[in-house]
Amino acid sequence: RFLRQFLALTAAFFPRLRTGPDGVVTVRFRLPHTLTSWRIAGRALGRRTGAGEYTGNIPVRAPLWVELVAPEQLTAGDSWLPGARLFNNTRRTRQANLQLTAAGRVFNRQVRLPPLAQAEIFFPEIEVPENLVGKEQVIELSASSDNLQDRLRRRLAVQAAGFRQQLTFAGLLNKSKRLEFAVPEEWNNPSLQVRLDPVHQGLLLLDRLDPLLFGRRPELALLLEHLWQASAATVTGQRELLATRLRQALLQLCRLQKSTGSFSWSGPGPSSLLASARAVRALARARRLASRIHWLFPDEQFTRALQSLGKQLAGLSPRQQALRAEVLYSLAVADRQLVPALMLDRLDRLRRQLPLAAQALLGLTWHELGRPEKARDLAQLVRRGLTANRSAVDTGLARVLHLLAVVQPDRPWPAAAAERLLAITAAGMGDPGLIAAAAAALSARLATAPQSGAGKLQLVLDGQPLPELLLGQHQQQVQPLELAAGKLSAGKHILQLRLQGQGPLPYLVTVSGHRRQAPVTNRESPLSLRRLLEPVPLPYRGREIAAGFSVAEPGSKRWERPVERLPAGQQLQVTVHLEHRAGPSTGPLILEDNIPAGLVLVPGSVTGRSLHHRQRGNQLVFLLPAGNGSWSIAYRLRALNPGRFHFQPAQLLAYLAPAARAYLPTKPVTVDRPGEAPPPVQPTPDELYQRGRAASEMQDWRAALDLLERLYNSVPLRAEITRQVLADLLLAAIAVGDAERMVRYFELAKEKNPELVVPFDKIPPLQDAYRQLGAFEAGLRLDRGVADATLLSELHLVGVLEGCDELAEALNLFRSQLNIFPASETLAQALYSFSQVIYDRADRARDQGPPPGFDRASLLDQVIDLQARFAGLFPGNPDFPAAVYSLASAQLERGRPGAAAAWCDAGLRRDGDNDLADELAYLRAFATFRNGDYDRALELCQQVQQHSEDTESREMATYIMAQIYHARGQLQRALPLYRKVRDRFRDAAETLIEVQRQSLQAPQVVTVSRRRPVLTVLSRNIDSITLRAFRIDPMRLLLSKKHLDGMEEVNLSGIHPVVSRHLKIDGAALVARETDLALPLRQRGAYLVILRGGNQVASSLVLVEGLQLQVSPVSGGGRLRLQVQRSSGGPAAGARIQVLADEGTRLVVGQADLRGVFVTADISGPVTAVAELDGAYGMLLPSSTPEKDEEGEESLQEYEFEDNNFEGQLSRPGKNNRPGKARDFFKQDVKGVSAQQAM
Repeated sequence: RFLRQFLALTAAFFPRLRTGPDGVVTVRFRLPHTLTSWRIAGRALGRRTGAGEYTGNIPVRAPLWVELVAPEQLTAGDSWLPGARLFNNTRRTRQANLQLTAAGRVFNRQVRLPPLAQAEIFFPEIEVPENLVGKEQVIELSASSDNLQDRLRRRLAVQAAGFRQQLTFAGLLNKSKRLEFAVPEEWNNPSLQVRLDPVHQGLLLLDRLDPLLFGRRPELALLLEHLWQASAATVTGQRELLATRLRQALLQLCRLQKSTGSFSWSGPGPSSLLASARAVRALARARRLASRIHWLFPDEQFTRALQSLGKQLAGLSPRQQALRAEVLYSLAVADRQLVPALMLDRLDRLRRQLPLAAQALLGLTWHELGRPEKARDLAQLVRRGLTANRSAVDTGLARVLHLLAVVQPDRPWPAAAAERLLAITAAGMGDPGLIAAAAAALSARLATAPQSGAGKLQLVLDGQPLPELLLGQHQQQVQPLELAAGKLSAGKHILQLRLQGQGPLPYLVTVSGHRRQAPVTNRESPLSLRRLLEPVPLPYRGREIAAGFSVAEPGSKRWERPVERLPAGQQLQVTVHLEHRAGPSTGPLILEDNIPAGLVLVPGSVTGRSLHHRQRGNQLVFLLPAGNGSWSIAYRLRALNPGRFHFQPAQLLAYLAPAARAYLPTKPVTVDRPGEAPPPVQPTPDELYQRGRAASEMQDWRAALDLLERLYNSVPLRAEITRQVLADLLLAAIAVGDAERMVRYFELAKEKNPELVVPFDKIPPLQDAYRQLGAFEAGLRLDRGVADATLLSELHLVGVLEGCDELAEALNLFRSQLNIFPASETLAQALYSFSQVIYDRADRARDQGPPPGFDRASLLDQVIDLQARFAGLFPGNPDFPAAVYSLASAQLERGRPGAAAAWCDAGLRRDGDNDLADELAYLRAFATFRNGDYDRALELCQQVQQHSEDTESREMATYIMAQIYHARGQLQRALPLYRKVRDRFRDAAETLIEVQRQSLQAPQVVTVSRRRPVLTVLSRNIDSITLRAFRIDPMRLLLSKKHLDGMEEVNLSGIHPVVSRHLKIDGAALVARETDLALPLRQRGAYLVILRGGNQVASSLVLVEGLQLQVSPVSGGGRLRLQVQRSSGGPAAGARIQVLADEGTRLVVGQADLRGVFVTADISGPVTAVAELDGAYGMLLPSSTPEKDEEGEESLQEYEFEDNNFEGQLSRPGKNNRPGKARDFFKQDVKGVSAQQAM
């Protein structure tokens, strides 16, 4: 009988095959006895340039075969149920005999299997004894039926229960080192390992690098590049492996590039300037290695990345100096010419204000640019900073040591800092940026430090010598010393390392042992852990269901659903709650958890605040960010194999404080056989909601009622969830014909979801339910709501016809509906809204022309008819005053001021205290005024002035009175009234100006030529001007005043004018005239000219031969780009620039470059800029264009009198004059009755 075994990575390779004359080659080989699919790949090359390739699969089948259902590995102390999965691939029913041999026991089963079917059979439980730890449990399984048989053997590794603890010591060994450590009594088989590495490869993570910790970040490529640099003396195989990994990392990095050229930390994530800077640095270093690692460098992508990085650098704010240093360093590595010298010098002047990491990056930048003196100065600065900050273990430490290695290669690193750096790399985990920076520092140290010579290392443990480690002159790697298990006892120990030969050498000492049970967490530890096992909800009718409390109101009760067993095939949610109490920083945290045998991790299920995570076998390791507080890590496990298993102890480690630890004890978990009932747990609100919604969408109304009622009665729900749940409950109650539930949920909907719409076809059962329960009053309200909803559905066609310019048809249909439906609030709203639509049509007819079959007069008549009907049917409606106002306005526009005044009288008599009473009183006075009864109009206007509380109405009445007096020639009575309303009405202000105002105006800033310096002024009612000119510095003026308004108030005492003249000009009244004033200014510069005439004072800043300032069109998004040009047209290179922004609170000073361009960032608000070059000045004033007042379009409209002092354009009140809102009333696509309509 054949014995099948599990074969991993089995292959056959034939590299030197040649075809015969017929072009055919035949290969014969024997396949191992196993069931799998074999992949065949063949490649052929012709004598010239021909090439071909073939791939295919060969599945291996058997008529009867069996598969063992067992965990991948076992843990001592667990027990499991062996399973067999039997396959009958024949076309007849078979009686099969199964036999399983395990742990010295034999189990037999008989199975009847239909054709082309399979069956799963489980055998009695098998315990995993302690004596198999480190060995294998052998399982043999056979199946036979007639002459068919299959037999297999599996070897399952058995691991010890518990977890492994480890102590690590790393550093640089010069002569000797004394290490003290204690081995706990609870450790089993403690061991000791001592490792030396002259070329730092072990300490540079070459054998412990886990790319999963880096994800797709650019630091992975940086790290691999530094490892390549440090591995020059390694064997070829290791170097080729490193090159392959580096190419893969660079390809992943290129996939992170956006279309703009920038990079992100992950593919779909947003762009990040820090990620872009490190990606550029990685690509720049890879360009130097491209030929040696056999990689085709992406020049186009690299160019786009450099361009994007330069743009982002220019947009950094002054507060982002650390990020600026990172970008400058990346540009220096990529191309020296791309580093902006002015920005680098400015950052160098601020060196003492920078954090330690930024100082080191600045020094590395100078080193890349070939400025060793600058780099040495910064090396001295950071060395002092490193001494002051002795406990830091961060990226800054690695940057500092990197700078010291390249600038001061002859000086050793500070011992404490070096040990901290080596501890980073020895740990094998940490922040990707930190590990990459540490690798850069170590590789730089390796490149500059002398190679270790021949020698030996003596080791003494507790006074007893251990075997020596020999260091040869050319030996690049030393075999580690391992003290066999059992030779290290519990208790305190002292290990001495003595080096004979040239140092320093990096060392790594590891003391480890296995512990079965987790120790009790120290109460003084700032860390704590708690693990919760909960079942993952089963899918509901093919839909994934998630547990949670997101649908509940914040602050409502929560509950956990702990379980210790679940059937095979179901998933288990594992949540580890972590707490880091306030205290000294312990750096990043490392959580080590494990997966019990019989369960597997569900891919992509890890959630929480982990930076990265990895899985090695059944071990899970999470890297967590530093910081205080509480958070959680969650992941899912799928139960595969029945049995009784255990979560082994988990531990939480502090990266910078090894003594701060927390543990989780062993926790049992049982996997039942497939198909057994899961343990009962209380479902969460999210589960009930998702299942209820799914049942409702599938129209399983009874299930929906059960699930959603349980949800509604369990916890308070969020408002939007409550609305959806009530809607589904009402529809379900209607579907099952439950009258009591129908009424209950509809009445609840009125309160909590008034916008709920019940379809028309669901209304009859609801009406019957109200009648069955005797709720006649509520049923009557529902019937009225049905009538209103039906009216709205019919009026939808009216809106369609009006929108299609079929206004006559729309009017006919609308009038027919008015005669069908009873008077209601909906009918009132429809009548008022449609009249406003017609009124809007009449207004637009002036410019756009009337619709077919109408003119503006007929449209106004339609408005009058509809509004009169509204006023007659609904005198108590809230819109009654507005309707009367519109009606009177339409009558007034039709030339019927008497009728307009009469309607205003009627509106005031009906309700003299309404919100529009003041407007109606004014409109009555205005209509009387338009009717020619000026005496009565004056009387009514005086009443408005005395009794109206509306300021606007009083002002309008005052304005009409002023016009009446003005028209009668009583100017002395009109002028005081005009003065009262001159701020309200443009015409009033203009009238006063024309009568009495003097004016003297000059441009705020003007640029003139030395050949003909002329200042143009605009004056009215002034016949003489006094002119004085002072030479000033605009930059000092801007600094003192922050703006250029009111320059005539500048204190000029002690400054003698360069020009002082008294000039006669044309003193015309009422008409403004321009006058050109000659200025005897022949010297280049800036002059403040003060003009005085009558009671007016004006000023102007005159720039002789001034510079031209222009804002580039590409400015925006907080960036300001100025172009400065000489008066001759050439660029003003080196011009001093002064920019005042943020409403005068921020001053930016700089210089224009060779192109005359000045760029600054983080600018907001109006900007004033001054430029100076060789005594010539230029100025840029803030834009005075007012922004559009959108609220003004919605507010009460102004009355504008256009043709003469008596003709005007009336408007309805703005809050009732929104034709867009009125039209929306007829665009409602009504599908049923809303709960609000039935109130």
